[in-house]
Amino acid sequence: MQPAFAFTLSSAEQSISTCPSNTGLFVAQVANSGSSTEIYTLGLSGAASGWASVAPAGFALGPGQSQDVYVYVTPSSNAQVGNYPLTLTVSSGSSSQNLVFNYNVESCYDISLTTQVNELSVCSGNPASYVLNLRNDGQWEDTFDLAVSGEAGPWSSLSRTSVSLAPGESEQVSVLVTPPRNNVGVYSLAAAATSQSAGVVVAQSLTINSRSCYDFDMVSSENYVSFCDNSEAKVPVTITNSGSENNVYSLELEGTSWSVLDRDSLSIPAGSSSTFNLILTPGFNDVGTSVFNIAASAAEGDTSDAVTINANVLTCRDTSLDIESSSIELCSGTSETVDVMLTNAGQFQESYSLTVDGPSWAKLDRNSVILASGESSTMQLSLTPETNVGLIYEDITITARSQNIGNTQDSDSIRVTVPVRAACYNVDLKTEHSSVTVAYGEGALVPVIVRNTGSQSNIFEFTVSGEGAQFAQINPGALEVEGNSAEETYLYISIPRDAAKNSYSISVAAQSGDLRDSTAVILTISDEEPKFIGSTPETSSEGPGAGASIWSGIVSSYSVASNFVVNYWYIFPALLVLLVVLYGLGRVRDSESWMKDLELLEQELDVSEKKEKPILKKTQPSLLKRFSDWLMEEDEVKIITKSKPKVKAETKVKKEPGMLQRLSAWLMEEDEKVEITRKPGKPLLEKAKEFLFEEVPVVEEKSKPKKKVVNKDGLWQKFINWLEEEDEPKVKSKPKVKKVTPKKTQPSLLKRFSDWLMEEDEPKVKPKVKPKVKPKVKTKSKVNKKEKGLWKKFIDWLEEED
Repeated sequence: MQPAFAFTLSSAEQSISTCPSNTGLFVAQVANSGSSTEIYTLGLSGAASGWASVAPAGFALGPGQSQDVYVYVTPSSNAQVGNYPLTLTVSSGSSSQNLVFNYNVESCYDISLTTQVNELSVCSGNPASYVLNLRNDGQWEDTFDLAVSGEAGPWSSLSRTSVSLAPGESEQVSVLVTPPRNNVGVYSLAAAATSQSAGVVVAQSLTINSRSCYDFDMVSSENYVSFCDNSEAKVPVTITNSGSENNVYSLELEGTSWSVLDRDSLSIPAGSSSTFNLILTPGFNDVGTSVFNIAASAAEGDTSDAVTINANVLTCRDTSLDIESSSIELCSGTSETVDVMLTNAGQFQESYSLTVDGPSWAKLDRNSVILASGESSTMQLSLTPETNVGLIYEDITITARSQNIGNTQDSDSIRVTVPVRAACYNVDLKTEHSSVTVAYGEGALVPVIVRNTGSQSNIFEFTVSGEGAQFAQINPGALEVEGNSAEETYLYISIPRDAAKNSYSISVAAQSGDLRDSTAVILTISDEEPKFIGSTPETSSEGPGAGASIWSGIVSSYSVASNFVVNYWYIFPALLVLLVVLYGLGRVRDSESWMKDLELLEQELDVSEKKEKPILKKTQPSLLKRFSDWLMEEDEVKIITKSKPKVKAETKVKKEPGMLQRLSAWLMEEDEKVEITRKPGKPLLEKAKEFLFEEVPVVEEKSKPKKKVVNKDGLWQKFINWLEEEDEPKVKSKPKVKKVTPKKTQPSLLKRFSDWLMEEDEPKVKPKVKPKVKPKVKTKSKVNKKEKGLWKKFIDWLEEED
């Protein structure tokens, strides 16, 4: 029993060959071998499917019926030669069958290009000809394009560049090659034919051997000569025959009437050389540069060569005049100097006279000069334009003429442009504010912009006038402004308390000679803060906006700050001094107390006396060294006291008072540990004198105390001894003696210094004091002694030991 949905697919021919663009046909049979009617669909695939079509695309067959299927294949005209598979697929229901065809694209555009001789040898410069045979071996008529390429391609040409041939037809084409005379050697050449229909290309290789048969070279001994006029010059020219054949060369000259060749032609054997001359005989004043062209042509080989010779004929008397600039622009009333260079380019010394052709304000510093051969001289042309009404152009010509034989001369010109005065000198004066409101006792600063709109730098002086001139002043009072630039000066306005409350006009003027411009500021007196109204045109031209508002606020703030600085300038130095003093007091207060330091020194002396150890003498350091050590020392001071430990323990940290209050309290305070009597109501100046002239104690060196009588020394030695002397401790316990020590009337500074110079030095004896007695003596001494001054406290603090 036959299966359902069965069919067969077959073809009598499954391979066809055609040319491109020709059509091939495959015929296939589909037979229904099933028991029912079926519908069949057909499809194509494979490399040749793009060129193929199938008919019909679908059909139905009953049992036992069959159908022919036609597949048409037409390759494109540019299809490449080769085999292309094509698959026919027939489908029915769920079953399908494939049939593969092979389509062969043939080469139908065959051509051949041949030659009997593909290598030739010729003399360079002579032509060589190749004969090529072109044949159409294809199946259709075609047109072929011919071309040459290779090393000899630029020297080659074809008799025909395009040939049309029927199938099997042929034609000859000539290739002409002419190697240049200078190209000697073996060169390759390729001739190619291309089918216009199929693009098939065929080529033939050729070789050309270029030999040097008629080559020659012509060279002059020099290509440039320079000599004087009315003299003769000869330039040798040599021809060398480098070819393999003898040759005759014809000579031709292109030049001036005073140039000639001594030979018209030369016969030169192969490998030899021959020389001829170019003769130049210029006359008087035949000066300048001339060009001479000499051509040589070979009788055999059609070769030629040429040389060019340049001759510069000089005059023995030559002059050159050159002005530094060809044009210049000057304002009236100004002056400028221009360099003028005169050169004697001749071979002899020359005496020149110089003239100036132009306005009277153009003058040359010299009208004659003598120059040796090759010498140059520079002169000065002074230009001082006068006042003009309109724009002026002046052409100034300077001529230098030789007074010797030949009368050589030269000249040069310069154009001077004198613009109108307004373009050189002009001024525009504007204030940053057109009006200002100022309160009594206040001031306002108004910037004034002076713009030099001319091209020349100028100095402008400023004046203030008008109803409110008494309230205003301007600084700086004069400014130098460069051309086409602007500077600022400042108008300061201050209102005294007795001024009438009103509006005033203040006029500011800028003047330089007869050049003047002015502007006005409206002043309004009120009880309010200074206000600025209006702006310069330059500012307002930018238009309203956030940027303009911010800039106006900055300018106003700057003006208010400037007014405050001007009115209250004296506050800043006072603040600076106060800060320095408070900083120094802070450093002093950080070291606990001056009196605590003295107590520490006293305790150390007690301990050292109890131990009965000799005291080492130390050299008193300089004031600068002590001050430096004080700055570098630690602020923390540890004090050990025997007499009043409770007071130290009960010290409480209080709220830090203000700087001014601390200064006052520190000056008025009394030491906690030592009672000091103070005479109330003593002037501050007297206290300062006592502080400055109190003595500074110095520790003695380690030695036994000796009674030493000091003779009266010189002035300087007395001053040194006075600085180094030690305060003698007061041993006497009588209170009367101590009461006499404070002086009621302080002698003058000059009197004290004079008494010190005249006094006799007493021998210093350091008595041994018992440890128990010394504190009492020091206590009584300090009680009866005047309060130490600030300077003395500072010196004692510097000398203390940690």
